[in-house]
Parts: sequence; structure tokens; C-alpha cells
Amino acid sequence: MKNDKRDGKYPMERREFILRSLETAAAISMLPLAGRLALGAEAKTGAASTANSVSKVCLVRTERNMSPNSDNAEIIGRMIDEGIKYITGGDAPEKYWKKNFRPGERVAIKVSAVINKQINFGPQIAGEIIKNLKSAGLKEENIFIYERNSRSLKAAGYKVNRGGKGPQSYGNDEGGYCDHEDSHGKFSDSFCNVVDRADALINMPILKAHTLTGVSVALKNHYGSFKSPEKCHANGCDPYIADVNATRTISSKHRIVICDAMRVLYAGGPEFVPEYTVDFNGIIVSTDPVAVDAVGANIVRKLRNESGKKPLPYYTKPKYIETAAKMGLGNSAPDMIDFKTITI
Repeated sequence: MKNDKRDGKYPMERREFILRSLETAAAISMLPLAGRLALGAEAKTGAASTANSVSKVCLVRTERNMSPNSDNAEIIGRMIDEGIKYITGGDAPEKYWKKNFRPGERVAIKVSAVINKQINFGPQIAGEIIKNLKSAGLKEENIFIYERNSRSLKAAGYKVNRGGKGPQSYGNDEGGYCDHEDSHGKFSDSFCNVVDRADALINMPILKAHTLTGVSVALKNHYGSFKSPEKCHANGCDPYIADVNATRTISSKHRIVICDAMRVLYAGGPEFVPEYTVDFNGIIVSTDPVAVDAVGANIVRKLRNESGKKPLPYYTKPKYIETAAKMGLGNSAPDMIDFKTITI
């Protein structure tokens, strides 16, 4: 059977190989990363693990044909539920949402809308997250979807709404930035008003390769949360990515990562490159953003190696992941990540 990108199917032998390999500890042990520190600031919110504990990461996949242009609400909802159940040790998903998000809170969802909507399932994933928040008693008007600018949100399929009924969704170009700076290490800048005024953050990145940083997943997603990211790109964004996430503004509000791994860009990037994109049909769930990035980097490298395409754009080692682990923002060491793949 030939690989037909039009219907999103792998040859069966290849699909089974990827699933088996990702389910093993050996796959995680291939990560060229180090660091055994567990979450620090996150633990204060009750959303993450305590010091020196193992971080749970769940990759939920489906063999259904998935398209950003079709209605996938039912299957995406189930995928998020399965991921929540695994990282919480089997709790009912609704219990997680009610425990970690209180009715009076303002919740900001950092989406990744700066990539072609052909690869972006974000609007559908965000829709299911909003349903869960509403079921936990949160008001729609206190739920904020944001990105650097409204134009990107529209291009990715989000409906822009500022001040109207329902969940709010707009760019920082409309919402503005706060009048004070937060800093950590080499980073110092103003965060957007949506983040500054939020009580809780949900990180909703897309899994993709990045020529400068190796990968762009949860940690780098917050480059859309502050005013001047162009000042933080030296040395492969290291230690800037880690420093951004170590600020109190981000670390004290972070609750969970729900990563769009439906279509994975495994080379080039961060711009959409069709010939380096595969249908992976996955969602990654964890409270640990460092562990998500470590797992995501491994997936990107494996897909890259299995592509058989030569030459490929140069792959940069994501140094920032180890830096973030050393800062205590999460786990990157294989023996500190409890990783599981679930297929539904």
C-alpha cells in the first residue's frame, strides 16, 4: 500500500511500528536531554506534581481520518478525556476540571495560530476545552483565547470576539500589554493583558519542528504571550524560552498542556511545509510543559528519521529543554517521565 497523504493514512506496517515504538521506554530513552528536576512553581497551583516526582505524559491517537475542515468534536473530546484520565491516575475528566478550575476564575488559553490552518486543529480542540471549563462552572465571558494578533487567529479558523457574548478571542494587538514588566534571568518584558489578568493558563501548542530551536511545542508557545519576542532569539532561544516560563506570571498560573499533534511538521518550520508534514492524529496531555517538549522532540526526530527524505533541513538540538529542566520547570530525563500512548 502506498502512503497516500490525501486521505492521511500510513501503510499499516509503518503505523504499527510508530505506535509500538512510542509506547516503549526505549523510545523515550533516545532523548538527547538531561535533567531530573520536577515541577516547582506549578506545584503551588495544585495542577502539577510535587518535587522529585515523575511527570505523566499521555499521547492519545486515533486511526480515524481527521481534517481541520470536518467536525471532529466527538473524537477530539474523547481524546482529551483519555489524556486527562491517564495523567490524573484514572479520575473522571469532569473531576479534574472542577478541581483545577474554579467558577470565578479568568482562564487564558494560549493557542498556536501562526501556522497554516491546513495543519491547525486548534479551533476544534479549544472548543472542547471550553465545554469542559463551562461544565466546571466557569462563565464563557471569563474564558480568553489569545495569540499575538487577531489576523493570525482568523487565518487559523478562530472567530474573533472581543466584548461580545461567549468566550473571548482576540490578539494582543487588540488586547494590549500591561504597563509593568516581569523578569527572570535574561528575560524582562511586559506580558499581554490577557495573561496578566488571568488566574489560570492553559497551554495549547502545535507540535512542530523549528529551524532555530529544534522544536516548538509548549514552552516556546509563550513567545506569543509577551511584547517583544524578537529580542529573545539568540543562541537558539536559550535560555530565553526557559526564563519566560520561569517568570511568576507564567509559572504561577500554568495548569495544563493540551498539544495539537494531529498533523506534525517534522522538518523546516515553524512555517507550514507540506512535504515535511505527516498525519499523526494525536493529542498530547500533561501538566508538565518540559516533559511535553521532551516527548515532542523525540516524536519529531523519529518522524524525521523515518521520512526517508534526503537531504532534510538541518535539525537543531533543542537546548532550551534541558535548561528548563535545570531551572525546575519540569522533567526531561526519561526515567522521570511516565509516558503512555493510547489509541482510540
